[in-house]
Amino acid sequence: MDDKIRIAVAGSCVTRNNFNSFFTDYRKNYSLVLEQYQTSLISIMAEPIQPPTAIYDGFEGFELRAMRGEVEKLFQQYLLHASPEVIIVDLYTDAMFGCVPFDGSYITMNRWRLKDKPVEKLLAATNPITPWDDHELFYELFTTAAGKFADLVAQRAPNAKIVLNSARAVQHWRSKEGSGAFADVTAFNERWERADRIFCEHVPCSKIDMPADVLSDGNHIHGRSNVHYERSYHDKFMRSLDEIALTHSAVTPAQTPAPHQVSL
Repeated sequence: MDDKIRIAVAGSCVTRNNFNSFFTDYRKNYSLVLEQYQTSLISIMAEPIQPPTAIYDGFEGFELRAMRGEVEKLFQQYLLHASPEVIIVDLYTDAMFGCVPFDGSYITMNRWRLKDKPVEKLLAATNPITPWDDHELFYELFTTAAGKFADLVAQRAPNAKIVLNSARAVQHWRSKEGSGAFADVTAFNERWERADRIFCEHVPCSKIDMPADVLSDGNHIHGRSNVHYERSYHDKFMRSLDEIALTHSAVTPAQTPAPHQVSL
């Protein structure tokens, strides 16, 4: 019998990289059973879209799975069957991209995923809703999505523990060759903080805070980025997750612990 804790992830690389054996020994305690990568919560909780012709053209592998999951809203559909014990959410994507209305639903305006794909032109016909240009409408939609997410989990994974990964963009990087700084991250992190705050107001969850001493890894295998951290971030994240998840897995539903916050 597999006694590993079943994990679902709705988030970005700040969470997903913790479940990559290059960075951590996560398989010792955890099994990743469901994920939706780099997708706005607004899109995750929107209505499924009947895929139009050519919407998946140009996608393959991991990106195709992510795009299909987004368009068809597979996180909603698969949550019951996946039966996760812990659901980890991060809101990097909401702070970074915004979303675009499409066919009575929403799709993340993920410029990296959509770049040079036929679907990019399809979505360009509609103005995106972003937390910087349309912040009132965006956060209204986001608040509604957070409430729907809480309801979804309550209905389809009622015993699951929700964990919000409150990572942040870092200002500086270092590598074997030297160190440097990124463009100012203050406004971006403020958008991320606002999304986190709304989520916590509407979704019962535990929270893992960003450690103050982590820098970006200038030699990161996925490239230099203000959210591609040094290995110490992953070590600290997994220790914090252990504190939440291993305790939760040992508690029966009748003994559900009060939400708590963990600082890395």
